[in-house]
Amino acid sequence: GLTNDFVKTLGGREEQYMTLKNLLRGEVKKIDYIETTGGIALNTFSLGLDANVVCALEKNRIFKMFGKMMPYINAFLYAWFASTPDEYEITVDGVPVYTGLSSEVIFGNGNVLGGMFTFGRKQKITDGKGCVLIEKKRQGFDMLPSVRAMLKGDLDTLEKKNLVMEAADFSIRRRDGGQLAMNFDGEMVYGIEQWDARIVKQGLKFVIPKGVTIDE
Repeated sequence: GLTNDFVKTLGGREEQYMTLKNLLRGEVKKIDYIETTGGIALNTFSLGLDANVVCALEKNRIFKMFGKMMPYINAFLYAWFASTPDEYEITVDGVPVYTGLSSEVIFGNGNVLGGMFTFGRKQKITDGKGCVLIEKKRQGFDMLPSVRAMLKGDLDTLEKKNLVMEAADFSIRRRDGGQLAMNFDGEMVYGIEQWDARIVKQGLKFVIPKGVTIDE
């Protein structure tokens, strides 16, 4: 993808994954992935601000000539002012944890989104658990402290201002029964009223390139 989020959760060294020779000589390891109502994701699925960024990204890809991250930065600025919170019912590991307005909800196998945002504590990729972030009803400049905390990796501040928790199962629906638009590893999926998801423990064979030691 544009920002290689999942590789960042493994400890970086993105260039090693770009070389076919390293992959062919690599080690196959069984890791977790996300299985959902709408398909399979490796890193995250999310809605709200982040999904609006993905929607705006296609219109901003031309700005890549000014730098790899420029399309994403422009799309983020647009989504920042265009996003408004919706009312959701959210269940984690079978327990209702939040009912109310939210402007950003993320369920991740990893903890990196958009190449530079850390939305939770680092997760193991082999234990069948992921991370949930629920941003409360704030929008626009009210979200600035949370965005700053994600940029800096300041998880203590992030956890004070939002609901952040470990999870194996996740479910979300709009209170009005409307359809949800989800960002699926950087692709948009539409037309589903309730999303159910779970971390599948060690269900995916993944190639670790030769010379790379991952942080599990």
